[in-house]
Amino acid sequence: MKIELLTASTVDLDELGRLQRESFLGVADPDQLAGVQTPEYYRWKYTQAGGEARIAQIRNDNGELVAMNSAFPVTLTNGDKTTRGWQSCDTATHPSARGRGYFLKCLNALKETFDEGEVFFGYPNANSAHGFTKFGWQRISTLQIFAGIIPPFSALPKIRRIDRFGPEQDDLAARLAAPGRIMIQRSAAYMNDRYCSPQRPLYT
Repeated sequence: MKIELLTASTVDLDELGRLQRESFLGVADPDQLAGVQTPEYYRWKYTQAGGEARIAQIRNDNGELVAMNSAFPVTLTNGDKTTRGWQSCDTATHPSARGRGYFLKCLNALKETFDEGEVFFGYPNANSAHGFTKFGWQRISTLQIFAGIIPPFSALPKIRRIDRFGPEQDDLAARLAAPGRIMIQRSAAYMNDRYCSPQRPLYT
């Protein structure tokens, strides 16, 4: 077993995507994953304004990639204070290598790379929540997802389409920040990377 610590610019994104596809085979809808488990998707996700993602990988004795966990940097706010956060993502262990503690080994390897005061956090699904608890994380809350039909906005002149976020978004992000509320700083740079990136133009 060999643990590697890489960044977005040094990791093999084709190999990473292949491990993801093999790990989730039969677990998730292949059509849904076809657009995200690609080198292009990971290049977009791992190289945003906050900096490069870090990736912990484990190889077996034959040199084959069998496990990984990644984290990408974000700015967290708490009132007028900011700190760097690292959001865990893309946990995967090949079916042939499960049950050996590789998930926790990847998390610990990543944790060792962060500076004192930086926050390591995530939004685990039901499959990974137990592993994160063993890692020492505490559950804060359950996020509720809401989806609904948006009514036509033609009668509301204050609503307009934009192609990029600008100073108004930075002002909104500053007003949303409040003491006692730790949140990702949704600055214009963050929003443009997430929602208006030419690498992944998914949203209007």
